[in-house]
Amino acid sequence: PIPNVYEVVLPDDVQALLSNMQIVTTLGFDLAVQATPFACVGISGYASEMVFWTISPLVLIVFIVVMTAAWDCASLKAPASLRLALPESMSSWRYNTMATSAPLVLKLLFGVGPIVTRQAFRAWPCHEFETGQSYLVADVSIECGTPEHANAGSVAVIAILIYAVGTLV
Repeated sequence: PIPNVYEVVLPDDVQALLSNMQIVTTLGFDLAVQATPFACVGISGYASEMVFWTISPLVLIVFIVVMTAAWDCASLKAPASLRLALPESMSSWRYNTMATSAPLVLKLLFGVGPIVTRQAFRAWPCHEFETGQSYLVADVSIECGTPEHANAGSVAVIAILIYAVGTLV
């Protein structure tokens, strides 16, 4: 990502180190996703990929919370010996659901946050040709400075606000 964002040529050793760090920070998940082209499932173009990267973790978060709530609701009908021991003031199923799902959601955000943020920052580097036209490096079908490029940038800003800023908040 550094050479793409700053348009610098790094020595081979540094590029290899950054590539290895990318595998470690994404736990290899990003490589598995890159091996399967999005076009195979009907998602083509940078903006569509950004929408996928922005929405899919949110869908997983909702799924985690709903499944945790269902589990907690079912455990309320379980015998008292199987229920979680919480202080009387905190025994509501809502608190229990949030207390149970929060670690899972934070682990998910920790895993996908860097991937989504890296994809989002690919919305701005453009390659300018001698003719004066410039195209997005991430998707050469998008000409920079067009409404389509602005749309891709808007989706990227939303992703950055949700994952890079929102996770910290």
